[in-house]
Amino acid sequence: MKNTLFLSGFFNNAFYLTITGVICSFSAVYFSFIHNLGIALILFMAAGIADLFDGVIARKLTLSPFEKMFGIQIDSLVDAISFGITPMIIIIHAGYFDSRTIFFAILYTVCSIIRLAYYNSLTIDKETRHPYFTGLPVTYSALIFPILITLSFWFTSSIMKYIMIGSTLIISILFVLNIKIPRPSKIFYLIFPFIALIISGIWICKSCKII
Repeated sequence: MKNTLFLSGFFNNAFYLTITGVICSFSAVYFSFIHNLGIALILFMAAGIADLFDGVIARKLTLSPFEKMFGIQIDSLVDAISFGITPMIIIIHAGYFDSRTIFFAILYTVCSIIRLAYYNSLTIDKETRHPYFTGLPVTYSALIFPILITLSFWFTSSIMKYIMIGSTLIISILFVLNIKIPRPSKIFYLIFPFIALIISGIWICKSCKII
């Protein structure tokens, strides 16, 4: 596929999927504002799936060095919005953080941005693809937080607050911790959507009062 330079960006299939992700995450924020937590989480997971596959598509394209750099930059900018800010807004509107615990949400966002900046500095040369990540990838939050929030169907609100605060703190540390995390294998590209589908089904069933 030939990539066309239009205005200030290179438009290709990977770009479209990346933008779809940020549209989903922004929509998730909107639905969290109107207290429709189920749809917010479904859209948040959709943003995670879009981010998971845009890199796969990008690696199949023949891109110039400048096009690769554009892809790296826009992907990280979208990640900062989708996985650095969006989950905290959802959690705040879900009632798990208040004025006394908002620090944990701020810490999470700061650590996620540091993680993305560090990852960018390691991937200036996209030809070198390491078999592992340094620190937890921010995209994983699109699966971790929906799973945790879904626990609210079985735990009390007070217990859920402790779960969310503790989990947010741990995830924040893992973002900036110097640990090696293996890149997801091919099976993960099936597991992520499958788990997202299960979680979506639970929320849809709950909203319809089926379960």
